[in-house]
Amino acid sequence: MIDVHMVNLDMAVQCPTLWNVAPIVVTSIANLRNSRNIHCFRRQRCFLYLLQKHISKDCHKPRREWKYMEVFRNILEHLKRLLYKKLWPVVAGPDDTPETLSFYSEPIYASLANIISPAVDDTKKEDKKDQVVNKDYNFLEIELKYGILQLTEALSFLHYSCHVVHRNVTPNSIFVTKKGTWKLGGLEFAEKVGEGEGKDLVTVQPWTSRVPKMTQPDLDFIAPEAQTSSQCSVLSDMFSLGMVVCAVFNQGKSLIEANHSSSLYQKQLDAVGEQVNNVLPKIPLGLQEAVVRLVSKDFRQRPTSQLVALIKYFSDPVVHALQFLDVINMKDPTQKAHFYRATLTEMLPHIPKKLWFLHVWPSLQQEMRTQEVLAAVLQPILQLISEITNDEYENIVLPHFRYVFNLPKSIQASMTILENIHIILEKTPKEDINTDILPLIFAGLDSTTVQVQIWVIV
Repeated sequence: MIDVHMVNLDMAVQCPTLWNVAPIVVTSIANLRNSRNIHCFRRQRCFLYLLQKHISKDCHKPRREWKYMEVFRNILEHLKRLLYKKLWPVVAGPDDTPETLSFYSEPIYASLANIISPAVDDTKKEDKKDQVVNKDYNFLEIELKYGILQLTEALSFLHYSCHVVHRNVTPNSIFVTKKGTWKLGGLEFAEKVGEGEGKDLVTVQPWTSRVPKMTQPDLDFIAPEAQTSSQCSVLSDMFSLGMVVCAVFNQGKSLIEANHSSSLYQKQLDAVGEQVNNVLPKIPLGLQEAVVRLVSKDFRQRPTSQLVALIKYFSDPVVHALQFLDVINMKDPTQKAHFYRATLTEMLPHIPKKLWFLHVWPSLQQEMRTQEVLAAVLQPILQLISEITNDEYENIVLPHFRYVFNLPKSIQASMTILENIHIILEKTPKEDINTDILPLIFAGLDSTTVQVQIWVIV
């Protein structure tokens, strides 16, 4: 079964950056059958992103329309070539036809800009159509900490593994997935840099009103040296990262709001030091020093992405547990088993409940089907079941956990379930006990293994 949602990108051609519209779920899977890459994403849940080219033709002169399409194609080219966990992945595509440009990606909840920007006033009916994200979505402190670390790691990968400077790190180029992880996209303006320490300057075009704003980086987040000296390096991305962090803790407002005016940008740039001091009290204490250095006008004062990732603020056991879950598929069964039995079981009480279902449960659900780690993964699953409500168990966990009841299990897995059968009985609806739980108990009594029989009786 292929689970696909279609996201229409027609509005994006009128936006200052390409991907600043939250996914709009549509039941249709039009054009899916015609995809040449359909085999690439079977058994994966993904979104179909569709741009109808006639919208661009209707809105812009032919020369500008061509530039817009080049921007679209550059994004997809870079994203498909630079495969990395912290970058927005292209699962399949792109498919470029005379009428549309489309590609398939993992489900995205919204851009960071959609979430952190202030809610639109109900009285402004003409603006309300652009508010497509539930503004009740609030980040927890640990989500912000882990999100900023993910951005830092994504930049480190670009800077030191790919030798690329991003050039457009903004809230609009950062995407929050359905799992709550942050992905860096918007690589349409990426430039190659030297393969040394990455601090070599490369020549770039400064922002200008003579060129369509959509075909240029966001002026509010451009580093000073890129705008005033037409040069940038990997440290220019770090200035942009600092500006993003300030916007996150400042209700979506950037320290610079140039309104597409290079002269206004220059005036506000001179006041960035004062502006950041006003925002600092809203920023976590452990991050303040790094932010001050990141938004320094002198690029030599800014820390690299590698150094930022090492600051004490990110040294959090919960963050480390979430990091491991993100790359769990790359670990061998022994590493997985140790993580589930020891680390996750210890950290689960400290992970906010919101993240149990966003971040933790999807990984546990996947691992339930792996015999090598089933016994280990059952421990945090049962721990989670004991803490959630009956409704959460019935609606979220049981439909998938039921699979384990009839699955052939190792002796250790069977013993783990039977040892905690009281937890399952407390949460399971009465009508499901006869069909799901009693056969499990009877199978334990019929087992030829003495340890399993003992746990049933006990």
